[in-house]
Amino acid sequence: MSAFLIMFCCDRLRPPSISVNTSRGIVLGGTATILCHSPKGDGVHFYLKKDGQNVNADSKVDRGIATFSLRSVSREHGRTYACYYNDTNQRQSQHSDPVELLVIDPDLPRPNISLSPGKMAFPGSNITIQCRVKGPSDTFYLHNAGVPIKSVVPDKDVALFYITNVSSDHGGIYSCSYKLRSNFSVLSETSDIVTFLVLDPSLPRPTISFSPSESVALGGRINILCESLDGKANFFLHKDGASAADWPMKSNWDVGQVSINNISWEHQGNYSCSYVFVKRPFVFSVHSDPLELLVSDYTYINIIRFVIGGLILLLLLTIWDCR
Repeated sequence: MSAFLIMFCCDRLRPPSISVNTSRGIVLGGTATILCHSPKGDGVHFYLKKDGQNVNADSKVDRGIATFSLRSVSREHGRTYACYYNDTNQRQSQHSDPVELLVIDPDLPRPNISLSPGKMAFPGSNITIQCRVKGPSDTFYLHNAGVPIKSVVPDKDVALFYITNVSSDHGGIYSCSYKLRSNFSVLSETSDIVTFLVLDPSLPRPTISFSPSESVALGGRINILCESLDGKANFFLHKDGASAADWPMKSNWDVGQVSINNISWEHQGNYSCSYVFVKRPFVFSVHSDPLELLVSDYTYINIIRFVIGGLILLLLLTIWDCR
């Protein structure tokens, strides 16, 4: 009996590995590619299964790798797939691990995404990413740079993703999608993107300066410089303490510059700047110390000076006549 078990065990072929050409899903009408790789190399015949049933699919085999093509993808293709192979002696391998093919339906409502408490956080803090959609949803997926990284079952129409103990690695571009509550693996398109930034107080604080001075006349021009001494960076200007990085400066290695022409009263205020290193684009420095820009109406001032000068001259003439 033991000899039979040993022969049976040794006679079993190792399972192949399986993968889908994209983990992000295939849009309806597109072509999905499923790869099945045999550890035995050439000389084997591959089979594809969908939900445990053999399926016919166009396939090509090269060097022990079978490429199955599913064309004109429909919702019915959104299933779980596995593969196996037979060798030249007609021995059958074990089945591969299952892989899910997600089908993207552009007609589904896109979800909304938001960050709480905000789009910028300090290291060690916690944030919550909320994804919401009205309608039947089974699973929500969180994407970073377009790649799914987490999944969660929603509570009614809302899914919450928690990031605890924030680090610089958590900075990035996030979006979310959801899987429809149905018999098929049907996925929505992703939400709009939201950028999450990490504010690192350990980075050296930049310095800000105005040229030619901190006071400028209406209609004039001023250059604002931001400097850091620690390497190539991208710089951003902030007005009156705003944290959003929506005013990029022209960056030249460790110096950023913005030129403002035709100065108006709206340009008056306190300015600061921050930077991100090119190699770490989602980790921001703290703001520089603020610097106030003063706007003056020199024409109005000159009129006042002319009036005052005229009054002084008139007073002197009056005194002279009295003598």
